[in-house]
Amino acid sequence: SSCSTGDLKCCNSMKNASDPSVASMAGLLGILLGPITGQVGLDCSPISVISIASGNACKAQAVCCTDNSYASGSLISLGCLPVQL
Repeated sequence: SSCSTGDLKCCNSMKNASDPSVASMAGLLGILLGPITGQVGLDCSPISVISIASGNACKAQAVCCTDNSYASGSLISLGCLPVQL
């Protein structure tokens, strides 16, 4: 699988950007959500090519996110779309 708009991530939780819990977390982190296409990934980790090849890439939700710049992209990633590995 490839991700043309950002990095492949494995997220333990996916939320709609309009979810009050997302707005609350974003506010605590000083993140202005603005208009977001896709979902928000929470508690995410990178997916490597090696883990994809071995079949151990992601036990939760594999996603492609456009903005992973917050908290090193691990706590919250924006503009996420689910992908099949």
